[in-house]
Amino acid sequence: MEKEEKEIKQDEEKQEVTVTNTNKKSAAPIIAIVIVVALVLVTGLVLFVLPNVLLNGKTVIRKEISTVFNSAREKVDEVDKKVLNYDLEKDTLGLDGSLSIDSNYKESGIDLSKLKNYKINYGAVISKKDDQASAKLSLVKNKKDLIGLNTFIDKENAYISLGDIYNKPIITEIDSRIKDIEVSKNGSVKDIKRLLDRTEVIVKDSIEDKDIKKTSVEKEVNGKKEKLTKVEYKLNTKKLSNKVIDGYLKDSEIIKILSNLTGQDEKEIKSSLKDTKEELKNTEEETITVNVYLKGLFNEVKVIEIGNEETIINIIKEGNNYKYNLTSDKEKVLYGEYISSENKLTFETDEVKLSIEEEKDTYKISLKYEDNDQSIKVDATIKNTVKKDTQSTNATIKLEYKSGEEKIDATISNDLNIEKNKKVEKLDTKNAVETDEITEEELMNIYTKVIEKVSEVVEDIAPDMANNLQELM
Repeated sequence: MEKEEKEIKQDEEKQEVTVTNTNKKSAAPIIAIVIVVALVLVTGLVLFVLPNVLLNGKTVIRKEISTVFNSAREKVDEVDKKVLNYDLEKDTLGLDGSLSIDSNYKESGIDLSKLKNYKINYGAVISKKDDQASAKLSLVKNKKDLIGLNTFIDKENAYISLGDIYNKPIITEIDSRIKDIEVSKNGSVKDIKRLLDRTEVIVKDSIEDKDIKKTSVEKEVNGKKEKLTKVEYKLNTKKLSNKVIDGYLKDSEIIKILSNLTGQDEKEIKSSLKDTKEELKNTEEETITVNVYLKGLFNEVKVIEIGNEETIINIIKEGNNYKYNLTSDKEKVLYGEYISSENKLTFETDEVKLSIEEEKDTYKISLKYEDNDQSIKVDATIKNTVKKDTQSTNATIKLEYKSGEEKIDATISNDLNIEKNKKVEKLDTKNAVETDEITEEELMNIYTKVIEKVSEVVEDIAPDMANNLQELM
């Protein structure tokens, strides 16, 4: 009986334990989360923090070199997207443009306001596959051609039409053929990027530990003293030039790339590089110091200094923005900034201020020069649009010159359109004559008509000068 009571009591205790365990939350998921978080922290430390904390001087310099080359590659890609892609071996390429000038200047017998009535139209088409090309140039007054020139090239012959100045095309032989023109726009962009890639490797491999020193310093940045890590690199320009040349000469692909970009054959490229290396033997050693100042656990770049004892370029980084200045003999000669959010770059001296701003497909360039009572101001807006087979560029340049009380202003406008698969504009060559077939009387008529048309323009803009032209007739 006692045995049975003991067994029952043990069973009750087991049941109580079982009930108690089922009411508690398991600690396993919490432990798992802690482990995962710890792994993430450790992984982040290894992948992101420690490489920055443990950066040696050589790694810092190599990292900055990569930044420069990456920026160059991005610019190459950016430019490539803003120009029409074409292949002259397959595509017929044409362009048409129009140039006009407007001004309010009316002084000393010259009336530039009349220029608004004139326009210069121009155009050209080239077809390598057909071994043909055409070009045209005309001066238009009030929407009517005043002077027109048209050229048609067919294989080894060129035909020139003078419009109403002479009623027969003039034929002449040419030395080179259109089909022999070598242009490879797409290849050039690709080659430039490959050349940057290979040059980056050569430059980075040229860095030696003995040329680098890492120290802790206190430096004033934007008026505030900060504790920074300074990495100093002594760059021997002669030594670097030799290493780059040697690297190029050893790399057959680089030689091929340079040949593509310059149009020279590979033997000429190698010879030029060897000649340059020989010339370097007679040059003096020059050392440029590159200082990179880092801050904090993540070694954020705060300041970069590049230069020698006489001239120093100082670049201060603030987030994605940069301020920079150039000093010579301890005097500031140039300064400016780059504002990332506005994509705007400025340069300033005591007399000159230049700003370049980019917004989508439009560039705005402003230049101002002031010296005592003289000033020059230039404002340019350039809009570039690229579609599948066309590229259009519209540029407007406003000029203003002041000297004391005198003021001259002008606005220049140019519209340019480039188009693939445009047809060559042929001339009727049935009545074409060679230059030695033109009679003296015809030559005199051509001369007289040209003077008359030029006189009409000059008389409109500067009457006094027109009288002098009339005396030549």
